[in-house]
Amino acid sequence: MKRNDLVPIGFLATAVAVMHAPVLFGGGIYFLNDLTHISFPWRVLSAEQLQRGMMPLWNPYSYFGLPLLGNMQTGVLHPFGAVFNFFSYATALGWFLWLQQIMGAGFAYLWLRSKRMTRAGATAGAAVLSLGGFAVAYLQFPNMIGVVLHAPMLLLFAGRPLLFGLAAAIAFFAGYPPYWGFVIPMTWALGKKTNWKGLGIAVALSTVLWLPGAELAKVSGRGEQGLGQSERTRQSLRPYQLLGLIHPEAARQWDFKQQTPRPYRQQVRWQSPTGLKTFTFESTYVEHMKDPSGIRYAAHRTFYIGVLGTLLAVLGFYRAARREKALYAILILGTGVLVLGRHWGPSNALWSSFPPLGYIRGPARLSFLFTLAAMPLIALGIKTMKGKAAWLLAGLVVVELTVYGVGFYPTVPKKDYVEKGKLVEFLEKFPGERYFQDPSMEVWAHLDQQSDDPEFAEFRAQVYKTYKQKLFGISNAVYHLYDGNGAFEPLVPSVTQRIIKTLQSVPLQERAEAMKNHGIRRWLSRVRQEGDGLTQEGLTLWHSASIDGEKGTKTPWVPGKSTFYVGVLISLVSFFVFLTAAWRKRPRKGYTIA
Repeated sequence: MKRNDLVPIGFLATAVAVMHAPVLFGGGIYFLNDLTHISFPWRVLSAEQLQRGMMPLWNPYSYFGLPLLGNMQTGVLHPFGAVFNFFSYATALGWFLWLQQIMGAGFAYLWLRSKRMTRAGATAGAAVLSLGGFAVAYLQFPNMIGVVLHAPMLLLFAGRPLLFGLAAAIAFFAGYPPYWGFVIPMTWALGKKTNWKGLGIAVALSTVLWLPGAELAKVSGRGEQGLGQSERTRQSLRPYQLLGLIHPEAARQWDFKQQTPRPYRQQVRWQSPTGLKTFTFESTYVEHMKDPSGIRYAAHRTFYIGVLGTLLAVLGFYRAARREKALYAILILGTGVLVLGRHWGPSNALWSSFPPLGYIRGPARLSFLFTLAAMPLIALGIKTMKGKAAWLLAGLVVVELTVYGVGFYPTVPKKDYVEKGKLVEFLEKFPGERYFQDPSMEVWAHLDQQSDDPEFAEFRAQVYKTYKQKLFGISNAVYHLYDGNGAFEPLVPSVTQRIIKTLQSVPLQERAEAMKNHGIRRWLSRVRQEGDGLTQEGLTLWHSASIDGEKGTKTPWVPGKSTFYVGVLISLVSFFVFLTAAWRKRPRKGYTIA
């Protein structure tokens, strides 16, 4: 890398900062789905245990107790995860996301330059990865985009087993193994080099994470039975939604044209400080692209590379050599088959018959493969331009993608992540007592609507804050409250799942006895639940029915400690072997990666 390369990378870093300005400089923090209800408690609980001198191995607060590191998605072993150990979650999150995206942009730029792309082309290609639809829409899943943003690092080190192995291990530590399993072969295909030695190094270095993860996966419901066809293909793209490669709005408008108008009315009721308020919304079409949580577009349907990016990718494909065209055609068409899932016969057959796909959920989530294939094509398209025209196009690509990403997510004040709601304060009066969340609690209000009513903005703000404070997902872990249920954990022991299903299906008259058997003192729901032995307690947000009984904190399944320590030992030994090998193969003067 030369000094002239610092300017384009700095330009990309500035663009990412502009996109995240509300959380980096504006005193806000993103509020949405998994980012709030999973990433928040995972990060806070892990940081808390590390600050106490403990490895974050166990979460006693969800699903009757569950492995923390063993779920492999906390990202605690990734270098960037350290920011959560030194700053509050609300402060660290924006900088963590910025670091991830800048890392991806920087290595994408360097890889494209190593492929003899122009600086302008490398800038545009890197922008598609770090500012494109996938990186933006999946900010709510930092571990997912973290793995994908390591792909350029793997491409850059494709011919260096030691460096490739280290990069692949770090990518694994980002925290989403299913993506890792797709990123590795994709980078081999784009880099035109397989690196089995490097893969072996990565597996050895990351033993500390995948070995306890494998133990949990083995006893989990997903590991024992896999996922049902309907569940694994639930998030699939309809064929017309592939237009979202340009922008989600293109797919949305096409969707409207295909639909027969079906007017319907939706009402939302809110108990405001001045009394019961009703907001009425009327619509002509069914929305398939929007997200009811207030995000601009649904994450699994958002993977745009922009209008200019699409045109440049087509131009790059046209200019590519014959063999390269064949490679990109296979990668793009193969990705298209994967992401359509249930909405196309051959794709549905693939998801039902190919065994490895039986443990993966969401075909549309693999749309990042489009982005990886688009990077070199866009750079190649700009390479055909000369002089100022090339830089003008590259700059427009960056600006277009930045504009799309600004305001994509709703934000709330940072204090909302530390203020306790009434339900939290209520449950904290009974320390050490386990409660159970009824599945009816997992409901999002439709916040993607628009209203001229001046009170609607206040309603939206209250709903955001209330959902944060209602223990949605596993956010109760932050407050050290014990839950017999939870939501969204990737791997749950099958014995625990059976207990939860039994509790949910037991008749109301028999619920008190079932709760006693599992040490549960309170049942939280959206409606009153009174029966034999159940006493209704007054709450304004949720209803709580309590029983008399002893406290219980028993856990249905506990992993063996030896698994973790064996993993640590293997990883440490592998790391020292890696250092020795790297020292012996240290680069001579004049050596460059590219």
